[in-house]
Amino acid sequence: GIPLKQLISEWQLYYSDYYKSEDEGRVPVGQNVFMKKTKRSRLYERIYLSPLKNKIAYVTNEYGEKKVWLYDMNSAKHKKIFRYGHKTDLVSDNTFPIVAWHPSGQILSIIYEDKGNIRWDVHDLKENEKIKNDIFYYDKILSFDYHPEGRKFVMSAVRKGQTNIYLFDLVARTQEVITEDFFDDTHPTFIDKGNKIGIQKFQGFFHT
Repeated sequence: GIPLKQLISEWQLYYSDYYKSEDEGRVPVGQNVFMKKTKRSRLYERIYLSPLKNKIAYVTNEYGEKKVWLYDMNSAKHKKIFRYGHKTDLVSDNTFPIVAWHPSGQILSIIYEDKGNIRWDVHDLKENEKIKNDIFYYDKILSFDYHPEGRKFVMSAVRKGQTNIYLFDLVARTQEVITEDFFDDTHPTFIDKGNKIGIQKFQGFFHT
């Protein structure tokens, strides 16, 4: 985790640049746009803006207890939708939970580990429903990103000590191996309107 002021500053800088070319119909990014009061004991680790630009999901970490919050930019209200882990003085695994928005902006997916298993919670915000799933085959999932059409997602996952990229079909529930090498392939992202996948490797940035 990093200090909240630094996280907000980096977030504002990124989206200020982003909005320069897409200002029409967007919500302007202002100072402390969604966080007016904070707790010193709480780390604010990751921020995710919804595709509709009307909600923000963010992850907090308070002594190892992780929470995912949802901030509604219209009502200015915060809602806790997920809790993970327990408060402890021991060092915790800060790689979980990982979060991604479905391109519809109505579904938020959260992946985490529980008792040695990988769990995948799908939060349908429109219907106010939660669907719990298990993901098998992998030892760990590091990050994931939805295809613009919302029927697949690409993920960086660890299997048998190797970090590679996999494509998961949400309808057929099948997976396709995208990379299978000795490099650590991380942070896959759909680019070129979903026609390509950007992959971060240790020596550079590639696309497939």
